[in-house]
Amino acid sequence: MEEFNMVAKGNTEFGGRLYNILREEPGNIIISPFSVSAVVAMASAGAGGETLAQMITGMCFPSREQLPMGYREVIAALETDNSDFTLEVANTIFGQEEVNILPAFEQTLIQHFGASIQKTDFRKKKEAALLINSWVEKVTRERIRNIIQPDMLDSLSKLVLVNAIYF
Repeated sequence: MEEFNMVAKGNTEFGGRLYNILREEPGNIIISPFSVSAVVAMASAGAGGETLAQMITGMCFPSREQLPMGYREVIAALETDNSDFTLEVANTIFGQEEVNILPAFEQTLIQHFGASIQKTDFRKKKEAALLINSWVEKVTRERIRNIIQPDMLDSLSKLVLVNAIYF
């Protein structure tokens, strides 16, 4: 429960900071600070050193040891399916075919974030974008489409971490 509270507190602080930055832009905004933090939390599971320290500070995360369990508890608490509403959280990673994902990183993503790992070839930009967009469309029950454009991917792309929330 302590990990849950630490993640919830960090998300609240990060969400407030993100809103304060984005509210300066003209027009309406819809943001999901949880989606941003979940993806960065997944990435942090593979980070170390100064990069990890900056992620923890910038995202208001608890310690590296508390972070995965905290997200596991938060995701489980968020997921609801009853007669009033449905809320589902989905995470996945699309990885370049030749990239070897360390087993410990993969296990953390599966165990604590419920993430799947799908291999793709980002050099085939249209096909890779279609694969990612199809996944997002499926898990959001066709509410979100075309979240990524082919020109956002190239031969330097190695991992694309995705979080989708269906409400």
